[in-house]
Order: sequence, then C-alpha cells, then structure tokens
Amino acid sequence: MSRLTSLLLSYVYCTTCALGLALTGCAADDEGDDTSGVFTAPANPQPTSASNGSQSAGATTEDPETTGDGDGDGDGDGDGDGDGDGDGDGDEPLCDNGFLDPDEECDQTNYGGETCETLGFFGGALSCDPESCTFDTSQCVSAVCGNDAVEEGEACDGADLAGESCQTQGFAGGALACDDACALVLDACANDYVEDFEDGVFSQGWSVGGSAPWSVTNNQAHGGSYGAGSGPIGDDAVSQVEITLNFVASGSVSFWRRVSSEQNYDYLRVYIDNVQKGEWSGDSSWGLATYPVTAGTHTIRWRYEKDGSFSQYSDTAWIDDFVATNALLP
Repeated sequence: MSRLTSLLLSYVYCTTCALGLALTGCAADDEGDDTSGVFTAPANPQPTSASNGSQSAGATTEDPETTGDGDGDGDGDGDGDGDGDGDGDGDEPLCDNGFLDPDEECDQTNYGGETCETLGFFGGALSCDPESCTFDTSQCVSAVCGNDAVEEGEACDGADLAGESCQTQGFAGGALACDDACALVLDACANDYVEDFEDGVFSQGWSVGGSAPWSVTNNQAHGGSYGAGSGPIGDDAVSQVEITLNFVASGSVSFWRRVSSEQNYDYLRVYIDNVQKGEWSGDSSWGLATYPVTAGTHTIRWRYEKDGSFSQYSDTAWIDDFVATNALLP
C-alpha cells in the first residue's frame, strides 16, 4: 500500500470515530503517521451516558425532601430517628413520661398551655388522665354565676334555687337564699316557725272564723308595731283564729297573750287539737304561754268567748310573737 493510500484510510477511520461510530484503531502517532500501517476496530465498545441518557447500575434516585420531614426517615417529625415522637431518642411515644408526644393532649403536668378556661369552661382545675394522656375536665366549672340559671358546679343562681328549700336542707322552715358565688345561704333557715304579724296581715296558713273574725292590728302589740286581736262580738258569741303546723319532731308552741274582759265570764282560751290548754279573763298585761307538742300535724286555735250578758273593759283579746319549734307549714 502506498503512503498516500495509508493517509487516506487513516483520515476516513478517524473521522468515523469522531462521529461516534463503533470503530477503533483511529489512533495515529504524534505526527499522524501510522507506525504499523494497519487499522483495527475496537472490541466490545461501551456506550456512554452521553450517548443514551441511562444511569449506571447501583445509582440512587431517592430525594430526601419527598419524605415530608426533610430528615429522610419518613416519620414527619424532623428528628431523623424514625419513631415519630420528635425527641430524637428512637423510642416509641410513651404516655405519662412528662413529654407531650404526638396524639397526646397532655402528659403529667404538661398541658401544652391549656387550662379549663382555654377549653371553654368558666374555671376550675384541669388535670391529665395518666392512662390515656387526655384532658380530665371533671373539675372544670362550666357555670356562669349570675345568670339566674343553675349550671354544673352551682348550687343555686340568683332566684333559681334548683328546687332546694330550708326544709330540703334539714330545717323546719325559713327562707333559703343564694349568694353572689352561687352557693346556698342558710342563715334565714330555722327549726322554728315564727309569726310576729309585722307584715300587717295574717300570713299563709292562718284562718279566722266565728261571729267576727280576728284581725292584725297596730293598737296592741307585744313586740314591734303589730299584733293579732279578736273581733267585736256580742253576748254568747265567739271570735277565733287558728293555724295548722307539721312538727317534724317533738317541740313546743309559745306566744304572748293579753285579755281585757269581764273577769271570770268572758275568756281567751287556747286549744291544741280541740283540747283546751289555757284560759285568761279580766284586764291583764302581756304574759307568755308555752305548751309542749308531739311530732306530727297539730292545729293551734285561739278563741275569745263571751257569756250571755254584760261586758267589761275593752272586751277584746290579743296574741303576738307566736313561735312553734321544730314546726313548718304542711
């Protein structure tokens, strides 16, 4: 082969290699001369990444950011230990360890800043269930005191006493009240029934009868301004007043009495269940009368009774400041 032919062949092969064809043997010496004059194709040519865009075996394609927490462990807590509790120790979340782990409302005294108030209650003490690490609101108070409606945690609210009374609190009577803290006030409850007639009229439970009824008057009183007096009656007539009470236990009745009548003929008499207990006549000053009473319902009756003729003094009887212990209206 002539030298010119060799040079032409070298040019053709080298140009083919440059175009990426699967040929080798395109090497020339530094001066471009072929030292052997022979050109051979390379064995087992390997494609490159630039030629076909594929990756080599064993290459990693996972992007850490696609796991959601940026730490590559896929649990979403960002600490890289994979247990999901965010403390970096690799352990599973543990209730009652003092740490507020995922899915826990609280843990021991760690409430995450929550209180009864932030949970929508009026007040009270928030606590944590050590078994479930959830809030225990049993001691939270949902009441709003002062709205006249009894709510959880209130015994009463304004005029709303929740059906309670002095009697339900173990007293014989009296007036139950509610304070500004929505608690019951028992100061006016008592085991005594008291009537002082200071309202100027007979209160509930009292009844009058006879030829002329008794009335509440301010012209005679033992204490205060008012007392009860018999009505104006003639000969052989009666004026009476009575009250029936339930004695929750054995007790007594007491009252102050005064009479201005014909001595030994016209009388103020008192009866308990139609049994006469005392009588007074003549012109007397105020005096106290007291009688024992057994448990149960009893009627106390006062009668001013005149005989068939003659009148003397004011011809009237009065009572005041009646007290029945352990008694209440039926």
